[in-house]
Amino acid sequence: MIEATPKLHVAPKISVVVPVKNGGDFIYKTLQTVSCALADLQAEVIVVTNGSSDDTADEAQEAARSLKAVQIRVIVVTEPIGKAGALLLGFSRCVADRIGFIDGDLGDYRQSVMASDIRTMAIMAANDACVIAQRSHRTCPYRAFISRVYNTYARVLFSLDVSDAQCGIKFFPINVIRNAPAGTLRGGLEIDVRILSLVNLSGYRIRIHTIDWDTSASLNIIGAVRFAALVGVPMALRLLRLRATLPRFVSQ
Repeated sequence: MIEATPKLHVAPKISVVVPVKNGGDFIYKTLQTVSCALADLQAEVIVVTNGSSDDTADEAQEAARSLKAVQIRVIVVTEPIGKAGALLLGFSRCVADRIGFIDGDLGDYRQSVMASDIRTMAIMAANDACVIAQRSHRTCPYRAFISRVYNTYARVLFSLDVSDAQCGIKFFPINVIRNAPAGTLRGGLEIDVRILSLVNLSGYRIRIHTIDWDTSASLNIIGAVRFAALVGVPMALRLLRLRATLPRFVSQ
């Protein structure tokens, strides 16, 4: 692991983690958007490159050198540790009381999230405990169906009053992570629901900000079935085990 730890000139009020793997084609654009969004908000950005085999680390480090609106720190992890592992590593380096994460592939989407949306959410997070993004639509019907099933499942298990738990832009208090029961954040792509379940358990309010962000990738029926079997079912089983280990949830 390679980690640069530049001196913080001003203590940040918000720390944002950006996990990314093999994002050489889009991570610079993502960081441009994030940098513009968080300018003048006393923020830091921590990029965690996760087992990338392309020039993701070089592009992220170039962004850290050239984008001056916020301080960008880059942690290069040569071995794959997954999105959850990248997020937890980034969270462990956060120094602000308010933290968040933004998926590194933000810049790879046909309908990119505007910097104004991220900025609005960051400002909301200063006044509310937890702010999450919710996509306004899905153009791929199979993805939309899988998303509805998964989010319904998460709502039932964890009493979450959200309809898009997996959208990759979230802000919340760092104490949600620091006070998490042992093992509750270990898992895979369901890390978003794990975090929201802990937010809910802590009794924090969850606010929703609707954005126009849709993936350019599409699935046919065979791809949808394969995704559900290989990714969706294991995620669902891990969440079921998580629910069995956590105490009763505070209703919102």
